[in-house]
This record gives sequence, structure tokens and C-alpha cells, in this order.
Amino acid sequence: MLEVSKLKEEIRSGEFAWPGGYQRAAIISDGGVMCFDCLKTEFKSIIRSMIDHTKGYPLDGWEVEGITVLWEGPDDYCCHCNKVIATEYGDPKENN
Repeated sequence: MLEVSKLKEEIRSGEFAWPGGYQRAAIISDGGVMCFDCLKTEFKSIIRSMIDHTKGYPLDGWEVEGITVLWEGPDDYCCHCNKVIATEYGDPKENN
């Protein structure tokens, strides 16, 4: 799980990785993927959950494990708004 300060730093860095401009997404503790729009709009819920977890409350699925680029494979969907999060190199198993 990311620390609150690191999560704030990642959000300030923006949705796109530098260099390269690749779209980034958050990996949530329940295995879901969250788009940057939801990461920003649901920031208070995420922080509250992270603080509660440090106080011994059980995981509720809002904790951010990390920020990453989805490089390869089928497109994924935001676990909160269902927005498509495209992989950068697509799905190698698809027929072109």
C-alpha cells in the first residue's frame, strides 16, 4: 500500500507518465484498476480508508497499492466508473 504522501505525489505527477506520455492507472487493494479521474474525485474516500487501515480496520478495497502503466494485454476498465483503460501495446493474443 502506498503511503499518503507518496499517493499525493503520484497524483500531482499527473495521469501520463514522463517520459513517454503513457496513461497511468491505480491498482487497488482488491485487485481492481482505477482511472486517474476517479483517483482524484474519490481521493477523500481513499485517504480515509488508508488511515482507517493503519488503525487496524479491515481492508475495504479503496486502498491504492500502486500507480502503473498497463503495458500489454486486453484493455481494462475502471473499477469505479467503468471507463476503458487501454493498454499501451494492446493484446498480443488478438488477431490483427
